[in-house]
Amino acid sequence: MRILILSDDFPPISFGGAGIAAYRLTNELQARGHEVEVFSTVQSKALAGQSDYGGLLTHFYYCNYKHCLSGWVSLYNPQILRSLEYKIKTFQPDVVHAHNIHYYISYGALRLAKKYCNRVFLTAHDTNIFYPDKFNEYIDRSNLAIPTTVNYKLTPILKLKVIKKTFNPFRLLIIKYYLKSANKIFAVSDKLTQALEQNSITNVETIYNGVPLNDNFNNIDAKNNFRDKFNIPQDKKIILMAGRFNTFKGARLILPYISELAKHRHDFLFVFAGQKNNLTKEITKQAEELGLSQYLLFSDWIESEMMESAYEACDVIVTPSVYLDVFNLTNIEAMKHKKPVVGTCFGGTSEIVVDGVTGYIVNPYDIKKTAERIVELLNNREKRINFGMAGYNRVLEKFSLDYLIDKTVIYYKK
Repeated sequence: MRILILSDDFPPISFGGAGIAAYRLTNELQARGHEVEVFSTVQSKALAGQSDYGGLLTHFYYCNYKHCLSGWVSLYNPQILRSLEYKIKTFQPDVVHAHNIHYYISYGALRLAKKYCNRVFLTAHDTNIFYPDKFNEYIDRSNLAIPTTVNYKLTPILKLKVIKKTFNPFRLLIIKYYLKSANKIFAVSDKLTQALEQNSITNVETIYNGVPLNDNFNNIDAKNNFRDKFNIPQDKKIILMAGRFNTFKGARLILPYISELAKHRHDFLFVFAGQKNNLTKEITKQAEELGLSQYLLFSDWIESEMMESAYEACDVIVTPSVYLDVFNLTNIEAMKHKKPVVGTCFGGTSEIVVDGVTGYIVNPYDIKKTAERIVELLNNREKRINFGMAGYNRVLEKFSLDYLIDKTVIYYKK
């Protein structure tokens, strides 16, 4: 089949979670013999053009506009859609598969694609369809229990908030109109499927993200590469957190965790692997003031191979997101490397991490309980190994790239 992938961001220009997921899907589709091209955007004219990163032909088109216009331009962006129409006409795809198109490419791409192609799909990687921000308003921070049922439906007040944010009272109606052009909407977790359906988005099917399993980093050298680069002694236990460093990912909970952990052990290092920003500077300063600097390391952005080494070197991975983090690739990356995860109860992590089997599910706002779970794993090597192996087997069963491709191609062929 001839397949056109649409994504606002894509490697090597961007390495966000949705872009990486789209890249992995695209790469494997091409490996299976399909003819695949990628349509993406850049925000610098100097970066526009073609790329063959990873052997994938990717077309990057320049697009930038004032954020205050996003409530309208993200729905229909004539600048980009003109270029997309030309690409569709010349490439003549059998399938158009859109991923994150909710800022630059715009939802109007779905209707445009349907004009020339019978098979059009959208993978939703976040809640943008009904809520154009990180969705955490449903969380009761004062309740430290793990919720058993969640209502994701927007209240009238939240709907008003969306209108004020986007300057567009018709946003959801317009998006629903464009979504009618999709043969199927794929959500990357059941939690996201539930949230979409509770907000009247239909025709949704859950297909989890997948991770390639052909990499072999399970060796002493890989572990030592990361430790050597950052001068981490062999007797230090490493607690790893990775991705974007922001409040929604639980950044402001790190120091409370460290403070609680230090009551039980002193031979650990809490490592955040991700690009430094103003918040990392703020947390670093606070750590110095609290006398906790010796327990904290910000690695800054690191290459993918060194990131694999970080997973190999660590003892426990923590994913303490405090919003509807619908999947979080860090979970399956950790399990791929046979590492236990202490993960958030908010979002899709609880569908990936099996509590008491591959790690622990916690309410990240419960500082004491989260720290207890981390300490429990640091203290028990056998449990870390057992959880890690159970996690690896779970990735083989439900989160392999092969599993993702097989399910996706079934829809392509319908």
